[in-house]
Amino acid sequence: MMRVRFLTVAADPSGVAMPGDEREVEDVAGRQLVAGGYAVAVAGAITREPAPMEAAAMEVVETTSRANPPKKRFGRS
Repeated sequence: MMRVRFLTVAADPSGVAMPGDEREVEDVAGRQLVAGGYAVAVAGAITREPAPMEAAAMEVVETTSRANPPKKRFGRS
């Protein structure tokens, strides 16, 4: 989680943040808000360590594809 101070009005399903409000948001959302200029990170913003990525989440799934897929024919059956 990351703590940010909003510079503009922002709304999401959890509520509305007015300029000057400080809230804890997910790391990804916080970085996006700061990069877009909608918020600034507050000192000591990271309140917990990120969870380590599990090996199961990194499984590779092999797929096959056709060398020459059929062409789409519009207007013909």
